[in-house]
Amino acid sequence: MNLIDVVRRVLVKILRIDKDFFLREELKEYKVDSEKFCWNDSPIYLRNSGSDYRVFKQVLIDEEYSFFNHLINYYLNGSVKNFVDAGANIGLTSLYFLRKYPHVQLMLIEMDSKNLQVLKRNLTGFSDHIVVNKALWIHSDGVVIDRTFRDGQSWSLSAKESDSDLELVESAVLFNILKDHKWHEIDVLKIDIEGAEQKIIIEEPSFINVIDKTKLLCIEIHDEVASRIQICDFLSKAGFQLYSKGETVFGVNKKLCEFQ
Repeated sequence: MNLIDVVRRVLVKILRIDKDFFLREELKEYKVDSEKFCWNDSPIYLRNSGSDYRVFKQVLIDEEYSFFNHLINYYLNGSVKNFVDAGANIGLTSLYFLRKYPHVQLMLIEMDSKNLQVLKRNLTGFSDHIVVNKALWIHSDGVVIDRTFRDGQSWSLSAKESDSDLELVESAVLFNILKDHKWHEIDVLKIDIEGAEQKIIIEEPSFINVIDKTKLLCIEIHDEVASRIQICDFLSKAGFQLYSKGETVFGVNKKLCEFQ
């Protein structure tokens, strides 16, 4: 690591501390005790350190996935049967969809065991969901968790190849996960896997078979490690109408949705 990288990481750490201090103050109205929060009468559990506060604000308070609601209302008549949350973190995106569409069947894919512990607490009481504790990847041989991507917090964990068994986690191909659980089509697919989207979309041959059966999707593209142009070109050629909102690309499958 060179001097510039060291300085950058120190500054990020300092700025994050300041930012999280004010964010904690902002979110006090939702706080019940040290870990428990309340949102729309739902108990939410957040760890006191790390990125959970920011995830809570982005997903539940600022509603960063609200554009999905417009697409669902317009193209799916306001009804969602199932939702795949790939890169589920602590489960807040899935909880957001459950509150909007209480009969939705969920599949949550998350590779980090610590995130998974909080996820399961946040989904307590909702029985119709599948949790897959694996990294989404181009093979099933296992990967390691990269804790150096972006700020290194729990929302920035990324998968990568390695010759080492250090923190090796199970990996799986999305097509195979869906096949194992007999999911033959997807209403809504969300992918936020911290840079691995480039490999999944461009290099994994069966991904096209997944999105051919997907009505609506959103993919967060991490431009420092993924090619937005290449990914969007792939999705367009696969028959998706695309919309960009910040880092996220939303897509509507014109072959499966009544398109106007």
